[in-house]
Amino acid sequence: MACRWTPPNDASPLRKAAESPGASARGTVVSTPLPLAGVRVLDIGTLIAGPFGATMLGDFGAEVIKVEQPGSGDALRGTPQDGKAGRSTNWLVEGRNKKSVTLNLRTEAGQAILRELVGHADVVFENFTPGTLERWGLGWEALHAVNPRMIMVRVSGYGQTGPYSKRAGYDRIALGFSGYLYPTGFPDRYPVRPAFPTADYNTGTFAALAAMFALYQRDAQDRDLHGGGEGQMIDLALYEPTFRITANMMTNFARSGEIRERIEQPRQRARVFEAFVFTLRGKALHVAEIGAGAEYLA
Repeated sequence: MACRWTPPNDASPLRKAAESPGASARGTVVSTPLPLAGVRVLDIGTLIAGPFGATMLGDFGAEVIKVEQPGSGDALRGTPQDGKAGRSTNWLVEGRNKKSVTLNLRTEAGQAILRELVGHADVVFENFTPGTLERWGLGWEALHAVNPRMIMVRVSGYGQTGPYSKRAGYDRIALGFSGYLYPTGFPDRYPVRPAFPTADYNTGTFAALAAMFALYQRDAQDRDLHGGGEGQMIDLALYEPTFRITANMMTNFARSGEIRERIEQPRQRARVFEAFVFTLRGKALHVAEIGAGAEYLA
């Protein structure tokens, strides 16, 4: 099997998209490219946390090649099916704007094809257990040698190094490990897990943001050094982005030893009286007091 992916030209994809004219001389809009048109992304991850970063770049115009296992494909395809669609609605959401190919990365042939794809990619997203790609000869050092301009975003449970690096990462574990889950819910009950995979999606968002920072830095090097900008490896643990959005919880603990509990803090500016209030028409309202007034959301 041969890879026939047309390589990009020497121009920066970000600069090329930015410089594309979006209007004619008379002011009539003729065609406005999406901001990431010309950026090429390889998504070799599975499920949500890593691939969601690629999905976000695809939403803004990047060309995304989704690499899946032969046979079953991405595990997200096997999540609960929708009767009308006849396939996973999770996949319909997260697999959008992607061109799927199958590669067996455990074989030399599959590894060779992936290296060829990497040679023409701007960004690679992966979320294998640390050490897996290295065993296949597809780790950062090996792929960086193939394409020094490539940016590799590596999502894992606890990072690429450290005592927990070989442990698998799961959304609910990351929510607990980050401290996000403990103060969520009611004081007389166990912590309440959010209805959606918050850690997975939050990590994917941070992964996309980090990729954009790295692309910007690479293109800045191109400008300042007249070419020669290099990519970099981004090491993102699943719990880290969710730890970041725990507001001042850790700062309060470091300064005063305070542990945020599942209770209403009287000194908090906004207080939620009831999660939902049901009206006579059966409509649910979310009510919170802010200062001297109240705000509600139907």
